[in-house]
Amino acid sequence: MSNPSYSRKDPIVVTERMRRQIAGAVAELDLAQIAISRKLTPAERTWQAASMIDAAERAAATHLRLAHPDLTPDDALRIVRTIGIVEYERRQRQETTHL
Repeated sequence: MSNPSYSRKDPIVVTERMRRQIAGAVAELDLAQIAISRKLTPAERTWQAASMIDAAERAAATHLRLAHPDLTPDDALRIVRTIGIVEYERRQRQETTHL
């Protein structure tokens, strides 16, 4: 490969499991949605991506608050955006074992 930033020397071996996963992902593509997305400006696509990220973060914050009702909505969102749920849960477990 001629890209100097690409550090992998050996080719990637595609397993049968990887082939199935790729085929499944391709099967889920919505050609009508792709056609609509192609008509959007770069700014509109960026807004769309930011909107999806915001929705995902808010869903994760809601999930986190269900498990930890003591958190405020803002705290839950901050945790999701900075360290993530998995790291927060790990730290919570670590704190309770050190008490």
